[in-house]
Amino acid sequence: MKCKGIMKIIDKKTGKVLVEKHNRFVTSGLNAIASLMNGESNDIPAYVAVGTSSTAIADGQTALVGSELARVAFDSHVRTGNSIELVTTFAAGTGTGTWEEAGIFSAASAGVMFSRCLTGTYTKRAVDVIEVHWTYTVQDDGVD
Repeated sequence: MKCKGIMKIIDKKTGKVLVEKHNRFVTSGLNAIASLMNGESNDIPAYVAVGTSSTAIADGQTALVGSELARVAFDSHVRTGNSIELVTTFAAGTGTGTWEEAGIFSAASAGVMFSRCLTGTYTKRAVDVIEVHWTYTVQDDGVD
């Protein structure tokens, strides 16, 4: 089985996709998924955080690398087959600044980081209303 994720930053007013990037599941996230499947944990993806670092993604990371600009709970999550789309809105004045990274977390602060992606340099102005659509897909890895 493999998990993959795609994160999109969308201008809520125009519907335009501003950024679309693949994410990487980090070790803490993969361990949390295994624990959840085994009934050992209730940690689930629930928040998107955005931050300021373009440092490469590494398996052992457990938090954003740069300064965290904001962390917002999901507005919705919709499952379709083997995919789930997680949607978060960063309202005007929330997460203002230069985004370089984003991550999915289990809690409003600290918590388990499931995955992280580099957004490339995106500058959110105070007046911008941005949706983050993060889609996780679980599929067979094709190995017998």
